[in-house]
Amino acid sequence: MSGFRSPHPGRSMTGPGRTFALARAKLRNAIDQRWRGHVPLARLLFVDMLVWGTILNLTTTGASLILLAYDAPIWAVIAVWLSSWPCNAFLCLSVWRTADRAKRGVLPVLAGPLATIWALGISVV
Repeated sequence: MSGFRSPHPGRSMTGPGRTFALARAKLRNAIDQRWRGHVPLARLLFVDMLVWGTILNLTTTGASLILLAYDAPIWAVIAVWLSSWPCNAFLCLSVWRTADRAKRGVLPVLAGPLATIWALGISVV
């Protein structure tokens, strides 16, 4: 697999260590593709941001409400609630960067402002 390097050159990895290393390489590749604009704008906007981003934000909001209901320390509640914000910022900026390169049609014109409105709105939830 491209992008995967064994921490011990010359020795093959097996078992959970290899699985974790492959998963980390795939995640790094997925992030890199989105940041560099190699993912189609429609997929980035509608699937990655509006579907998966919203699911992530609703999950962290639900988890923080559960923590609040069980009288967890307020710093833990806030930390869980804020944990999705870096992903929101990444997705929003990735949409802007990809839309800037795509310059044709109505979607690139509307994608950036829509991403910003989504990021601001979902961060409050």
